[in-house]
Amino acid sequence: MSVKDILGSGYNHHEKLAKPAVLYFPAKDIGEKGGAHCGACMMFFKSKDEGRCTVVEGKIDGPTGVCGLYVHGEHVGPTMEGTIDKSVVGYTEDGPPTQCGNCEYYVGGPKLGICKKVAGRIEFHGCCNAWEAKESIELDDDDLDDLPDEEC
Repeated sequence: MSVKDILGSGYNHHEKLAKPAVLYFPAKDIGEKGGAHCGACMMFFKSKDEGRCTVVEGKIDGPTGVCGLYVHGEHVGPTMEGTIDKSVVGYTEDGPPTQCGNCEYYVGGPKLGICKKVAGRIEFHGCCNAWEAKESIELDDDDLDDLPDEEC
């Protein structure tokens, strides 16, 4: 089965979004094999046994929370609580920590694949703001040989 068979006859890699438009992070920038989550973000800290963020307001769930402002790293800055509403930054606690491999739009193997929305080759452990939870369709990396190498 080819990638085009799985994606359907309407598949066209030139109509996809560019990686910067969805803030795509490769795996090395996510920094977590299990996916992006607030507990691994440099803006996350604990206050009175509750998770908080220096940017986003309200209680933050470290293991399952994630938003579009995720930056991997250990918190070393101020412990002031954020003022930006969760809906503005796309904060969610729905599903597991985010990574391309468990996204609705990822089609590929355990290392590389493609995305139905984002142009170019996509890393299984990468992530972007277009993420939506889903079981992935498994392909071997060899199944991607018929795709162009260039970034769109």
